[in-house]
Amino acid sequence: MTQLLPSTIEFLKILYAKVDHEQFLEIRRITAGQPTKIEFYKIKDLNKIDWEEYCRTYKDENIYFGLLPRVSKQGIKRNITHSWGYWADVDAKPENFPGGIKEILDRCKKWFDNLPPTMIILSGHGVHFYWLLTEPIDLFSEVVRDCFERTGEKISKHILGGDKVGDLPRIFRLPGSRNVKTPGVPVECKIAYYNPENVYTEHDFEHKTDEIWDKFNGNDRSQQQTPTAIIHKKTTTYRQNANDDDTPTLDKDEKWIASTISAEIREGKRNTTVTRLAGYCCKKKIPQDIALEIIRNTIEHRCNPAMDAGEMEQTVESVYSRYFDDERNEMGIRLKKINAPTPYYEFSTAAGLTIELTLDELMKFSLFERKYFSVANSFPAWITKKEWKGFITTLSAEIQEEEVPKEASQEEAYFEVITAWLEHAEEATDPDTFRLGYVIRKDGNIYFNSQQLWEKFRQEKINLPKEELYKILRNHGAGHKVLRAFDKTLKTWYIKEEETQK
Repeated sequence: MTQLLPSTIEFLKILYAKVDHEQFLEIRRITAGQPTKIEFYKIKDLNKIDWEEYCRTYKDENIYFGLLPRVSKQGIKRNITHSWGYWADVDAKPENFPGGIKEILDRCKKWFDNLPPTMIILSGHGVHFYWLLTEPIDLFSEVVRDCFERTGEKISKHILGGDKVGDLPRIFRLPGSRNVKTPGVPVECKIAYYNPENVYTEHDFEHKTDEIWDKFNGNDRSQQQTPTAIIHKKTTTYRQNANDDDTPTLDKDEKWIASTISAEIREGKRNTTVTRLAGYCCKKKIPQDIALEIIRNTIEHRCNPAMDAGEMEQTVESVYSRYFDDERNEMGIRLKKINAPTPYYEFSTAAGLTIELTLDELMKFSLFERKYFSVANSFPAWITKKEWKGFITTLSAEIQEEEVPKEASQEEAYFEVITAWLEHAEEATDPDTFRLGYVIRKDGNIYFNSQQLWEKFRQEKINLPKEELYKILRNHGAGHKVLRAFDKTLKTWYIKEEETQK
């Protein structure tokens, strides 16, 4: 049954009830044309703030909060260790939902009838959905984080038809504040529904979400086949010590396992321990039946009180079904060399993505990892620098050469692409949006990020070396300088605004 709707502070308490109260809540206040204001409050100190008064004080600003608590005062992915559950964000755009908010709620009821959300928030021009879990999810590895984000994307973007908001540092509008995106037409962000009984175990939520996803795609789970895994070399679990080539150094996971299997596992830690052990076995590509025996032996000897064997097996099965095959099959399956004026390589993945790489990006692991992540928003944890060249070697036999015509347009045509991009680029509101490709218009100049411009060329299939891009810019009167903006020092390129208007 729906309960009395919580206030802003009660809402925050519900969300963060079981997370580490030494971590931080991130608040961002955003106003068009002004620098973003960022504040951090310890979870344990949230009671010290009168949040209703806070929302009234900043009623003319858009107030957002970090959905997941931060370990330190930075809203970045690596600062997030646990999640209280899942969420979705659906905008009531007329082209997507002619029936408005009611159509969005009907869609949620249709697909999530057996998994109703814990809370529903009317954000002003859309709907936020929250599903809370009985215990926080331990986001202990990149594999788990990537799978968590993909599940969030399935729920929000695909099933509910909303935005892609599964990323861990995501911010949402704070209930009790006002949506002032439309000047002169403020709309309250308010909690419309709350049912504390709609709280789920991680296993139950995953199981029901998988059923919904299969139904949404018209798939029969019993008929699905596991894709063929890519063959790869076994990953070693040791790194060589810089001072002693024969001394193995334990990584973070191995240190945790060493301490876990030598101590008593008390009630309340059993499921988390089994999940993490299974995740580690997945990461090291240990077959599920062997992993099950390893974990069973550990649990039988270390749990106090004993853990139900069926529950343990179900947890291991859940971890393997979600992480094992997904992780292996995301890497590349084909490599093709393109003999363009500036040769490059097409790296095709099993997921259907094509990633264009320079020779440096192909051969240098750190550059490849960064490029892969920028396209796929994830990177398989089992591929390490140590085994990267060996993996490339397995693909080398599949390299194909393909002649392509030289780019017809030269410097002037390239410059037209540059000016068209600058003319239509949006105005940056903070350093982050500037780095994402927005521009700063000031003193008759347009200041921009050359990296984003170069990426724009790559997206247009124009493989222009950076040195040549810089030459074109200089030939047309552009330059680079350090600009002070948004209380930050930014390295920028600039071009006179009149050049884009010619």
